[in-house]
Amino acid sequence: MAGGALRFAVASPQPPEHSIVRLSGERVIFEGVVAEAPEHRATTTHLRVRLTRLIKPSDETVASDEVVLVRALTDESWRYGDVVRVEGVVDAPPRVSAFDYRRYLAYRGVFAWVPRPSVVQRIGYQPDSALYAQLLAVRDAVRTAVHRAVPMPESALLNGILIGDDRLLPESLKEDFRTTGTAHIVAISGANVSLVIALVVVVLGRMLHRRAAAAAALPVIALYVLFIGAPASAVRAASMTALGLVGQLFWRRGFTLNTLFAACALIVLANPFTLFDTGFQLSAAATLGLTLFADRWATPTRAWLERHVSNAIARPALSAVLDGTLVTLAAQLATLPLLVVMFNQISLVALLSNALILPLQPPIMLLGALTALVGMVAPEIASWVALPVRVLLTLTIRAVRWTADFPLAAIPVHEEGTLALVAGYAMLVGALWFRAQPHFVQRGMLMTLHRDSKRWLTVTGGTLVLGVGLFAWFQRPPDQVRLVLRDSNALMHTPSGAQLLFISRGDALALVRTEQPFWDREIEVVVLSHADALAREAALPVLQRYRVSTLVMPAQPSEEDAELNQAWRLALRNVQRVVSGTLDRHTLGEAITATVVARQPARGMQAIGVQIRRGTVLVDLAGEGKPARIEPQTALLFVTPRGVNAAQLTAASPRWVVWTDSSGRSPAPASGTHSLWLRQARTAVFLIGEQHVQRAR
Repeated sequence: MAGGALRFAVASPQPPEHSIVRLSGERVIFEGVVAEAPEHRATTTHLRVRLTRLIKPSDETVASDEVVLVRALTDESWRYGDVVRVEGVVDAPPRVSAFDYRRYLAYRGVFAWVPRPSVVQRIGYQPDSALYAQLLAVRDAVRTAVHRAVPMPESALLNGILIGDDRLLPESLKEDFRTTGTAHIVAISGANVSLVIALVVVVLGRMLHRRAAAAAALPVIALYVLFIGAPASAVRAASMTALGLVGQLFWRRGFTLNTLFAACALIVLANPFTLFDTGFQLSAAATLGLTLFADRWATPTRAWLERHVSNAIARPALSAVLDGTLVTLAAQLATLPLLVVMFNQISLVALLSNALILPLQPPIMLLGALTALVGMVAPEIASWVALPVRVLLTLTIRAVRWTADFPLAAIPVHEEGTLALVAGYAMLVGALWFRAQPHFVQRGMLMTLHRDSKRWLTVTGGTLVLGVGLFAWFQRPPDQVRLVLRDSNALMHTPSGAQLLFISRGDALALVRTEQPFWDREIEVVVLSHADALAREAALPVLQRYRVSTLVMPAQPSEEDAELNQAWRLALRNVQRVVSGTLDRHTLGEAITATVVARQPARGMQAIGVQIRRGTVLVDLAGEGKPARIEPQTALLFVTPRGVNAAQLTAASPRWVVWTDSSGRSPAPASGTHSLWLRQARTAVFLIGEQHVQRAR
């Protein structure tokens, strides 16, 4: 663990010297090469462009070979190796809700993005790797062949199973897969990769000597992982298989538990940020569950079948169903705490759904691969070859939709997930440790617990009461008006217990959880600075977990993200009143008024902010918006560096200027103005009096 911590610290992502992120907020023109396979979304395509030349501003020097994320439109067929010219405003990636998109991209070597380029033009083709380009071309051919041979939505599901491309799958069907705990079927998972690898090893083993087959299988497996895009779950499965094959070369037998941990250690050693990849976490946990539980449960299950089922036909059929159920149960048991944290729900039908569709997946993969191969060679007969796999795909979809329609198919869990994660795995480890003890030790422990049960209950109950009491004492309401600034968001508390939450960008839920008393599940006023997807994603977890008296937001633009719109409509059930527009005034006690005011429109969308008045003190919360003007008597201005200029600051001369956690060059404040960067301080706390604003920390 010490070695892993050191490896992670050494590899901590930092932007290169002269990174283009220094030009945040400025319009740039640059040329580069698409360095990875494009990521296709509903309305945009994400291109990771390796920068080769900066054209504008010409007087700036930027790091060569830096990767910039560009969100291009999907009206053109982008591909790996395209040489492109990009024009647009460069920025640092945002922090959105509980998902830190900036950190996610930093772990992948991306520190800047162009979210809305005005120009993305293909000017050439020069792939870094001809082999990788050919693999991606074959992948595109497979995708096209499947779509020609199989109708929707079965073709979208088959492409998800074969090559991990589920972008054309209807949103309603994706939600059904999530509800039933079968989303791993849609994307490339370790089970899919293991099946393909097993077939490769078996075929080569019949053609070659055992050791020669192992040596020949290694490059084939590597090419297959590259072909499907090298997701973390596939890398984990391939690494375990590679270790086993290397063992065959030296006549060493494998032990699954050692192989799993060795493969994970090698993967994290090569790239320590893989540890935070959800696919890697779920794949490793599921494999651990299968290793610890599946075989242990299978032996008594088969013995029971031998004793109670004598029919020669019923026994194999029932054995196949029970084996699938046990495998699903073992994987679900090991991954349940992770799933609760990641997806904020517990599926009550996952066991039934997986038991119904898991036996169908191996033949779907084999017949689907055959369909894709025939579709690339002889497309005129591919639709006939695809008939068996169409039947299996239809059965899979109907089983998922049927179980998703069950009452209480999934229970939403919107509370603190970290505690559930730690408690879940602590119970699992404790049960495994207890099971590993000799029988006389187990009996002794149970007798001790039974004999001293009253003492244990008294000590445990007293400790819990004391802990909750201390926690409540430290979270009591402040005796002054308190303003907490974090990311691009602000939370104000009054001694009477009223709150105002201003959301612009970033992790608003973390701010509320840190500063709000745990027993207070209501927020009086929530103001959303923008109505775009980033701002609504930041507000969504708060609306899902807290009751809101009044939500103020700009007029909502049309959004293409159907999944976000559906979640947003459900979250609004916790809101008593929704106000669209500006000039909405609220009285929050202690002679405090909060007025919602208009800001300069951003990219054609309305933006709003909040002005808080108490006595002669004025606090202006702009966040990522641009104030039309700054009042001369402003005591505290909370704004992005791109939102104001030096002339405005000099004219208004605010007492405090707090810059949001965003990149860019801040204008020099006027003399007598105190400035604070949240990018460095992370969190700032101010006390608002009737005549002054004082920084608490």
